[in-house]
Amino acid sequence: MTQAATNFTMDLAESDVGLTSAAREKMRELFTQVEDEDLKAIRVFVSGGGCGGMGYGMTFTDARTEYDCVRNEEGFDVYVDAVAL
Repeated sequence: MTQAATNFTMDLAESDVGLTSAAREKMRELFTQVEDEDLKAIRVFVSGGGCGGMGYGMTFTDARTEYDCVRNEEGFDVYVDAVAL
């Protein structure tokens, strides 16, 4: 029996989290309005599920963890925790 190896990368692909050109522009615009110079990324997160299922959100962040998958965009980064991904 042959086992297939799965390659895991900490890089986010467009297929993992899609951003339209309008979303990229809006993100860049939002980062120009942020007063905290340490905030360089958007964190996409999943909150606990219940009867309504999983909840999704995003927030500004200055902290990257060892479990974050990352995509570098012009003017900002996108972080998604590997478990949430």
